[in-house]
Amino acid sequence: MYWRFVSLTALCLLLFACDETDRLNESDAFSRWLSEKPERATIFADFQHYLAAQNVAGIVPDADLLITDSQYRSIKCPVSIYAMPPRAAWPHIAATLALVRDKVIPAIGPVRIVSGYRPPEFNRCIQGAKQSAHMGKGAYDMVARDEKLPKAVLYTKLCAAWRQSPESSFGLGAYYDVNDPDRSKGRFHIDASGYRSWGFGYKGSSSPCRQLL
Repeated sequence: MYWRFVSLTALCLLLFACDETDRLNESDAFSRWLSEKPERATIFADFQHYLAAQNVAGIVPDADLLITDSQYRSIKCPVSIYAMPPRAAWPHIAATLALVRDKVIPAIGPVRIVSGYRPPEFNRCIQGAKQSAHMGKGAYDMVARDEKLPKAVLYTKLCAAWRQSPESSFGLGAYYDVNDPDRSKGRFHIDASGYRSWGFGYKGSSSPCRQLL
């Protein structure tokens, strides 16, 4: 019993240390990016002040809002880890964050951003939609921080939150196939560009919300 307790304690400490290491590494990477050009820190401070004025600061770490894409970056389609969204996109970002705060987090808990603003040349390279909301309309792709949340439960809860908000501009990309659950990686898209939902086919007819609810 004693050695089992010691082993469990050691495992917990190891997991905590790994989580802390990841967090510190991300912080270091952002600090380096911010310091590469003198004007970046000033613009980022303005961005933070804007979010605070709109009451949407701190919903996710502010630095994470500058993540370009953690999945599609490659040698073929290179892009910086971070990119500052143009100021014209800031109101759209604030609207999306309000949806995350009011609709998404109450449904599935805290979230982690995996894709945000995409420079147009990068979006073209990865063959994103020509009018992708990631290019200035405040769209974000996310995953739930609770990695143990079953995918069917995750998307059912997201679809329920979306279904209950027909008066909103809640855009939900629910990348889940009820006939092939293993296809999903838990990623979903949120924007405030209009009330609609879609799935892997990027059309309303492909939305799993039609079947999960």
